[in-house]
Parts: sequence; structure tokens; C-alpha cells
Amino acid sequence: MLTTETQRHRAVKRQRIPLNSKCFSLCLCVSVVHPPRSIHSKGFTLFELIAVILLLAVFAAAVRGPVVDMVNRINTRNGIEQIKTIDRMLRMEARRSGNVIQLHIDPLEGVMMRTDSSDEQKVIGQAVQLNDSCRIERIRLAPQTDDFDELNAVINCSPDGATPSYALEIQTPTQTTWLLFAGLTGQCYQFDSEDELASVLDEISRPWSELD
Repeated sequence: MLTTETQRHRAVKRQRIPLNSKCFSLCLCVSVVHPPRSIHSKGFTLFELIAVILLLAVFAAAVRGPVVDMVNRINTRNGIEQIKTIDRMLRMEARRSGNVIQLHIDPLEGVMMRTDSSDEQKVIGQAVQLNDSCRIERIRLAPQTDDFDELNAVINCSPDGATPSYALEIQTPTQTTWLLFAGLTGQCYQFDSEDELASVLDEISRPWSELD
């Protein structure tokens, strides 16, 4: 005859068997629906790759515009400063040597160089290739002379550093601007429109007797 303790122990075992079966079945279902990821699978899914590519494309498109504008502004400023430096060097060389120095401007090739006024036209220093972002489109002289050739312009600088006043139309990636170099002082003025430049050149070209 079984004791009361033994009967209680068997009753507890019979009650645990259905519970363990349910837990085993639940764990089996979970493992089938969501199989564990292998420790060796480290790649990205196709969806993740497409999302990353789209984000990079949006970022590149947003950044490209401001970066290109900034680069164009820097190149334009450097090109204009390069032309101003060439004019200053022309006047300094004329004063230093006490001779007439010529500035040759080739707008088609974008080249500016200084020479002496002899028949050989010996090059002084090195010919300067202008920045690609600053292209010379036109050249104007005040007063304008009939023999002035814009395609091979020659600006004469006297021993005291004076030249005829001349203007260069500079085409940049963002705008067109005019640089006017005052003949006596070499001071450079910048104009955004040709009408403003024309009014100044007219005043410069007027004889002294007509000035008020």
C-alpha cells in the first residue's frame, strides 16, 4: 500500500508532463518561424544596400551645389588678382629700368607677357597663362586708337609707370565683369555692366579743354 507521500509525488509528476510538452512545442515553433542567425552571416541585405545608396545620392546632390559655387568664387577671385598683379609688375619694371615696357595680351590663348620696346621684344620674366576660370573676352583702350588690335593687344608703359587707361572684359563661370586700369596710377576698378564702364571711359577720353 502506497504511502501518502508517494501518492503526492506521482500526482505532481503527472501534472508536470503536459506543461513540459507545451513548452517544448512552443520553443519548437519559435525556432522554426525565427531561425537563429548564423554567426558567419555578416553581410547586408539588398534593402539595406539600396537605402545606403539612396542616402549617399541625396547627400551628394545637396552638397555639390554649394561646393561648386565656392570653388568658382575662389577661382574667379584668384584669376582677377593674377591680372592685377601682372599690371603692377609692368609698372614696377618700367620704373625700375627707366625704359618703356610693353604688356602683350593674347585673349585667345589667355596669355599675358611683358617685353621691352626694342625690335626684338625681349620677354621680361615669364609669360603668364591666365586662370581657366577667367577668360579675357574683349579689350578696350581709352582713348581708342584705329591701330589697336584686340586680338594681339599691346599696352605701352612709360618709364614713370604710366599707361593708357585700358579695360578687360573678364568672363567667369558665374558672371561677366570689367576691370578698368587707370593709366596714371594703375588703380583697378571693377564694373558689372559695360554701360557703367562706357561712361567712365568717355570721361577719360575727353580732352582736358572740355572738362569742367
